[in-house]
Amino acid sequence: MGTGNLDLAENALTELLMERFEQDEDAFSIVDQSEIMEAMSGVTNTMSLMIRTNRVFLSGNPHIDKV
Repeated sequence: MGTGNLDLAENALTELLMERFEQDEDAFSIVDQSEIMEAMSGVTNTMSLMIRTNRVFLSGNPHIDKV
């Protein structure tokens, strides 16, 4: 499905939901897969950094058994 088709589908869905929720645009949100993937990439990068940092801390601390 091309970007144009996705935009058309999102617009149609927005119109339908605006009718259903009596024009309350705060009552719903539409998120596409690329936005979800971008958020997950950020989470994955953060978790990887935390794990690497933790390993460095643990491996350099003589009071903690080696990991």
